[in-house]
Amino acid sequence: GTTTTSVPSNMTKSQAFSKGVKRDTSAFPVLKDDKMFASWQVTFTAVAHAQQVHAVLNTSHNPPTDNDGKTLWAYQQEYMYSVLATCLNTDQGRTYVREHANARDAQSVWRKYLRFQTKSTAADNEVKKITELLTTVQWSTNWPGTASQYVL
Repeated sequence: GTTTTSVPSNMTKSQAFSKGVKRDTSAFPVLKDDKMFASWQVTFTAVAHAQQVHAVLNTSHNPPTDNDGKTLWAYQQEYMYSVLATCLNTDQGRTYVREHANARDAQSVWRKYLRFQTKSTAADNEVKKITELLTTVQWSTNWPGTASQYVL
């Protein structure tokens, strides 16, 4: 979904973005292990929403074509590229950040990393490992919690 932000009549959307919500790259969590992607992604996208830069993480979002929209998109891309350069501290993440360093294209970095996490051979292998673990786990009668807590 797209969030619409009202803008004072004397201010463009790009000006409102520059003067609006305080953006803080340190608020974004750092990913150091690809295996932690699912939980990291939840927090990462929540912070992006709070800082009003989540459109960059929407892989089907097409940038606006009007001048102010282009300017706003460029600001958002620049900011999120710096965030991804700081927060994607995995081998594959750093590779995608380097690939798009000249254009500073955060959306392309995100699109490739998301595809790597969900559709790559590495992702398939991780799913197989987790499935095998879940289907072979032995219930301990000494476990004081619930079955869900045991598995998690």
